[in-house]
Amino acid sequence: MLYGHGDDARLQSREIRDDFSSSIRPDGPPAGLLGYLRTRIDVVAHYPDAGARDLAARFAEATSVLPENTLVTAGATAAIYLVAQTFRRKRSLIATPTFSEYEDAARMHGHTLDFTTRAALAGDVPPADILWLCEPNNPTGEVFPREQLLALIDARPATLFVIDQSYAGFCPEPQLRATDAATRDNLILIHSLTKTLGIPGLRLGTIVSSSSFIAQITRHLQPWSVNALALEAGAYYLSHLREFMLPLDSLMSSTRALSRAVAALPGYAPQPTAANFFLVTLARGSSRELKQYLVDTHGILIRDASNFRGLTPRHIRISTQTPWQNQRLAEALRAWQP
Repeated sequence: MLYGHGDDARLQSREIRDDFSSSIRPDGPPAGLLGYLRTRIDVVAHYPDAGARDLAARFAEATSVLPENTLVTAGATAAIYLVAQTFRRKRSLIATPTFSEYEDAARMHGHTLDFTTRAALAGDVPPADILWLCEPNNPTGEVFPREQLLALIDARPATLFVIDQSYAGFCPEPQLRATDAATRDNLILIHSLTKTLGIPGLRLGTIVSSSSFIAQITRHLQPWSVNALALEAGAYYLSHLREFMLPLDSLMSSTRALSRAVAALPGYAPQPTAANFFLVTLARGSSRELKQYLVDTHGILIRDASNFRGLTPRHIRISTQTPWQNQRLAEALRAWQP
């Protein structure tokens, strides 16, 4: 899906002041990173590392796995399409509602598709070669307890679990580790660095898995797919990890406060979440109408969640921003009269 995701401010009728449509660090990229990238702009005059092997080795060291367990990609979405291409024409099972690109990538590469719900995974589900999961899940913010998820993976050795951890940095719950994927023959972990770094315009992600799977996926990697500035951003990140630590306690406190404020308004029902974003069901009007009202009247952007499989025209997703932005959103939601 080329269009229909969050962060579509450039398509709106007026300038967006507060963007709640995407889960990117609310404080933006650290000033140190931006300053560093300015000093390294000359790298664009040369080809980048064709397979991003040097950065992959550094990520591997930071996550206690081997370089052959790690592949650097141009963002998590590129990783999703690479995996779908590598295992083309397989039977894929997708737990919905979730990120649409699993389905789109699987269809592009000839997979047979089945769908289930997260709740159903504990019981009988259709047999599958590949099971796609988002942890924490987009758009619901749900997360499986780490040990429960490992038990599910180990109980189905014939199924390849592809787990997208793009939002793991925004969730305080224990997540699967790189070592879990490197030591299993049925697990692939996908990560998005651009969300936690606050630079979605520079696409950067990783795949961690067994050396066999990484070798298979690498055969489909296009040369120079990760641009030179993105590689520099990744290198800076690994040398300045403390600079990128998110204040998860305060972020989750703000999320809970915003959810309570929305729940106190008539006509809005937020769902529980383990991440910094949450799904809201509208009792009146439609998500499309509300999104347009917020843009036109308040310069506020939310995510119309009606195009997620399994959701309806009365679903929106909200990603926590700063406290004063959260307050402006709550006031704007209160003012809406569909």
